[in-house]
Amino acid sequence: MALDELESQRLAKLERLVAKYRVQSHYLARRCFLGEARVLRDVSLLRGFPVAFVHGRRDLVCRPENAWRASRTLSGSRLIWVDGAGHDPFRPAMAHALTAATDRYAAHGDFGAPSR
Repeated sequence: MALDELESQRLAKLERLVAKYRVQSHYLARRCFLGEARVLRDVSLLRGFPVAFVHGRRDLVCRPENAWRASRTLSGSRLIWVDGAGHDPFRPAMAHALTAATDRYAAHGDFGAPSR
């Protein structure tokens, strides 16, 4: 592969990343068009449903304290912290936690003891 072709591929990859993060920053700068008050209000509409919040402790996109607030808003929900995980659900620690929560629900009809 020629050097020019490699450089062209690298540049194309960088351009895709810039476009991706431009869209993401647009949403985040506008509070994902929702805002915290609305999210918490809407979370409370889930009362009566089994809910598990599976959240990475290192999530820099959706702050961990917001997961804690949401779990407190929805009594009976379960908050599962994932050490070493961030926002990406496909990283091994997060994927394992999501699979374990789903397996628990499939086997027992719940996500375990609610968070307090």
